[in-house]
Amino acid sequence: EGTEGAEAPAEPETPVTPGNLTLDADGDILVDANIDVAGALTLTSQGDITIDAALTGQADDKAFTFDSTSGAVAINADVSTQGTLTVDTGNSQNINVAADISTAGTQTYNATVVLDRAKRTFTSTAGDIVINGDLTAPLPLPKGAWFAGESGKEIAQTWQVPDSVDEVELWLVGGGGSGAVK
Repeated sequence: EGTEGAEAPAEPETPVTPGNLTLDADGDILVDANIDVAGALTLTSQGDITIDAALTGQADDKAFTFDSTSGAVAINADVSTQGTLTVDTGNSQNINVAADISTAGTQTYNATVVLDRAKRTFTSTAGDIVINGDLTAPLPLPKGAWFAGESGKEIAQTWQVPDSVDEVELWLVGGGGSGAVK
C-alpha cells in the first residue's frame, strides 16, 4: 500500500572515470555499461569489439581508439568525445555501426563501414571524417515503387558506392580540415 502513483527511481548518472582507460584483451571485448571517461579510451582486442552502451569522453584532445587486430568492431550505442576517434579491424573485417557518433576531432575508420540503416549521423565539430574502405547501408525504396516485390510495399536493399561513381550525396559532417573524406 502507498506505492500507487509513485514514480520509478531515476537511473543513476554514470560516474566519470578519471584519467585514461585502457583495456587490452586476448579475446573479445564487450562494453555493456555506459562509460564516461575524463581521459583517453583505448580498447585493443585479438577478437571482436562490441560497444553496447554509450561511451562519452570529457577531455579535449584525448583519443578514443578501438583496435581489433583480427576481429570486427560493432558500435551499437552512441559514442561522443571531445577528442578523436580511430577504429581499426582485422583483415577483411567490418566496422558495423548502429549508433550515432560525435567527436570534436577527426574520426578515422580503417575498414569497410556497414551502417544498420540509411540514416546515421557522424559529426566532427573540428576535424575530418575519414573512411578508408567502403561505406554500405540498407537503402529503403520509396513506398509505391514496384521493383521486385508486391506493389506498395517497402523493400530494403543494401547499397555500395562503386569506384566509378563521380558523385554521391551523404551527410558526414566534418567541422575542420577538409571535411569528410572517402
